[in-house]
Amino acid sequence: GLGSNLTFAVDATKTPKEIDLLLGTDGRKWLGVYKLDGDTLTLCLAMIEKGKAADQKRPTDFDPKKVQMLITATRPAPAKL
Repeated sequence: GLGSNLTFAVDATKTPKEIDLLLGTDGRKWLGVYKLDGDTLTLCLAMIEKGKAADQKRPTDFDPKKVQMLITATRPAPAKL
């Protein structure tokens, strides 16, 4: 798993916006891009072969047909009391 020590850094000046997931304390990075549309976050992360993290290429788009991990998360509406 990813472990409990996961942080991230974003660069919103890039197109598409870039995100680096920082794994553990040894500086390993998982490269990706993201977009936020209202309450929906779309992440596209590089696919990494075991032992080849240094060879990963940052995704350049959100194409589900490419070999890359696509994650969509939507924040739920607040509960009505």
